[in-house]
Amino acid sequence: MAMVAAKKKAASLRPGSSSNSRDHSASDSRSRVVEQQRQRERIEAVRAPVTVTTPRKAARLAKLLRERGGNSTETQRMRLLRALRLIGPLTTHEIRQYLDIVQPNTRVFELRALGYRIETRWVQQETAAGRLHHFAEYVVAA
Repeated sequence: MAMVAAKKKAASLRPGSSSNSRDHSASDSRSRVVEQQRQRERIEAVRAPVTVTTPRKAARLAKLLRERGGNSTETQRMRLLRALRLIGPLTTHEIRQYLDIVQPNTRVFELRALGYRIETRWVQQETAAGRLHHFAEYVVAA
């Protein structure tokens, strides 16, 4: 009896069996959807506007860091939230460089979990090496 069950299971796993082909078609469908999403993201990234950190913005961010220094998670979250509210949209590059928050995406995730509405846009920004890179830009939703 056990031998018959084992043979049936082995037969169902062979290429071309009905359950196996269903698994492949579902997998192919998921792969297609994922690839389409990646393609849309690549297109959006190419269209992303170029942003520049003005000296005034850099000075305001530096002042905020001096006023609200510290590296605890809570301090970083509040510093980021205050900066977004007072200064406006900030890129991950600006947050790392001027607010000394190494993982801005994590702080944004935590703020969203606390109920704050923060939107993400994609922009291009020049790094210190003089090259354009794509960065997330965060803004507090109205």
